[in-house]
Amino acid sequence: MEGEFSQSALFGERIGHGLLVSSLTSGLASVLGSAEMTTIAFRSLDLKFKKSALVGDTIRAEFEVRDKRSTLIDGAGLVIFKVVASCQDGQTLLSGKRSMVIKKKTTG
Repeated sequence: MEGEFSQSALFGERIGHGLLVSSLTSGLASVLGSAEMTTIAFRSLDLKFKKSALVGDTIRAEFEVRDKRSTLIDGAGLVIFKVVASCQDGQTLLSGKRSMVIKKKTTG
C-alpha cells in the first residue's frame, strides 16, 4: 500500500528519512570499534540533510576528527568529528559534525 502511495508523492518512490540515515551512520561508527569502551557521552549533533536515501541504496559513512579539547571531566576530552554519509553513486545524503566526550588515552 505504501509503495502505491509513494509513487504519487513528492519523490515518486519510498525513501529513507534523513534521521534514519543519521542513525545508520551512528551504527556504522559503532561497527568500526574505534570508540568502543571509550565513549562517555554523545554531546551534540549538527547535520545538514542534502538528499533522501532510496529503498535499496547502500549507505557509506566517513568520519574525520576535526578538533579535540580538554573537558572538566578528569581523564576525558571532547572530540569533534566531521561526518558525511553518501549513497552508492557518491551523492551526499547528509553532512555535518558530531561531538563526543571520550576517555583520554592513558600513558605509562
